[in-house]
Amino acid sequence: YFGGQHLYKKLVDSSQILFLMHNNSLKIYLMLFVFWILILTAFFMIL
Repeated sequence: YFGGQHLYKKLVDSSQILFLMHNNSLKIYLMLFVFWILILTAFFMIL
């Protein structure tokens, strides 16, 4: 039973870490997306 609890705690910890990583990657993805739109609009304005 102790082993099961330990496994559960490890699973919860790893899922929290994954959640944080996913949040960060989502922010980075959004920033890149905005950056890309800005570059495209600037490019078309120059054209």
